[in-house]
Amino acid sequence: MTVRTKQRRDATRRYPLLGVAAILAVAGVVYISYTAPNGLPLESAYRITVDVPNANRLAKHAQVRIGGVRVGQVAGIEGVAATQSRRSYAKVRLRLNRSVDPLPVDSRVLVRPVSVLGSTYVELMPGRRRTTVADGGSLALDRASTRADLNDLLDVFDKATALRVQNTLGVLGNGVAGQGGALNASLASMSAVMPRLSEVSRTLVAPDTRLPELIRAYARFAGELEPVADDFSALLAHASGTSGALARERTALGTSIGLLPPTERAVTSGITRLRGPLDELGALAKALRPGVRRLPQSLSNAVGVMDDGLPPLRRVPAFSAKLHPALGALDAFSRRASTSGVLRKVADLMRASQPLFRQLAESEQQCHGLALMFRNLGPTGGGMGTGDGPGLTTLVLSTLGADNEMTQRATVAGNLGMNYIPNNTRNECESGNEPYTNRQSLSNPPGLQRNQTRETKPPQGVPGLARQARLWDLPEGAR
Repeated sequence: MTVRTKQRRDATRRYPLLGVAAILAVAGVVYISYTAPNGLPLESAYRITVDVPNANRLAKHAQVRIGGVRVGQVAGIEGVAATQSRRSYAKVRLRLNRSVDPLPVDSRVLVRPVSVLGSTYVELMPGRRRTTVADGGSLALDRASTRADLNDLLDVFDKATALRVQNTLGVLGNGVAGQGGALNASLASMSAVMPRLSEVSRTLVAPDTRLPELIRAYARFAGELEPVADDFSALLAHASGTSGALARERTALGTSIGLLPPTERAVTSGITRLRGPLDELGALAKALRPGVRRLPQSLSNAVGVMDDGLPPLRRVPAFSAKLHPALGALDAFSRRASTSGVLRKVADLMRASQPLFRQLAESEQQCHGLALMFRNLGPTGGGMGTGDGPGLTTLVLSTLGADNEMTQRATVAGNLGMNYIPNNTRNECESGNEPYTNRQSLSNPPGLQRNQTRETKPPQGVPGLARQARLWDLPEGAR
């Protein structure tokens, strides 16, 4: 065997090893190609989970960007069903480059469209807090932002409406032709409007705003206007003349509009100052409510009194003619020099008598002492011995008073009862109600006595006349 033949045999023994190596290399390339969308083998990655309210056609392996630069991809998407306490949402697992690690916990997430064709990607907006999301951690749902997609907007329209929108856009395209610079400037200025417009949009879609009810009400309103559409069009056509007149006076109109803000501020300040008086007025109205309920009956009674007062008023002219001489005499009396002194003395007498008359009025109003005294003495003295009055022979002394009171004594009798100043007030009437105890009593009896001396009632027919004149209102249930 030659040396060349031996070397050739050694080379042929390596062919199986080379074939196995080649197959392994191809398998490795295939495996790497197959798993490349999920990341290269042995490649370190920063993995987190973000919660978003709507995955918005997001697909696995979609890009994750920060500032437009790709920093990772979507590793998986999982939907979470709604419950009574929250809405449904999506959990998106992200596989990020280590250059992003760590991500602040106040970072925000937004699912955005790549183009109008419908594909989307995840936009990360890193925050500034020092606390970060650990590897395997998650960002809560409140860190996700929502944005309306053009496809969602177009899905609202049916086919016929979509065709009309296309035609409208075609006409608008002709209108903006050649205005690219101005259109770009307008779009650039929209950046300042969009945040506020987003706030307005969130307010409009809030449940408390009740926007669907407003749209339905507007639809019904438009339906009611449909029968008078022609008249309404004519009204708008005629309104062009008014609009032209306003256009000619645009300076004055602009001045008026410019004065509206300070006027509104002044009105607001005035209304704010009126709040206190209005609150007091409301409290007053609330306090007057019980009296207002009785006002109709009071007015009815007042009308009746006025009706009953008309006949006496008709007699006033004749009475005035007779009153004139009396007033003239009173005028002459008032002009005398001595009149002022007399009036002063009378005024002093009246002031000094006020306590007496006040006490007497209270006593008579409740106890009727003087009235009963004159009522009892009148028939006795006035008719004594004549007519129906008692005869002299019927006057008999049944007792001589207290013990030994017929003669003078140094001591007071033991059974003498004497009340010099009886209490006759609203609370009690001692005159005529003093209890007889057969013991010595030289002052007011103890305790309170009855507050009536005698039960009285008006003469027959007087209550009816008082009710007819509306001068006597009995309480409910009384007869």
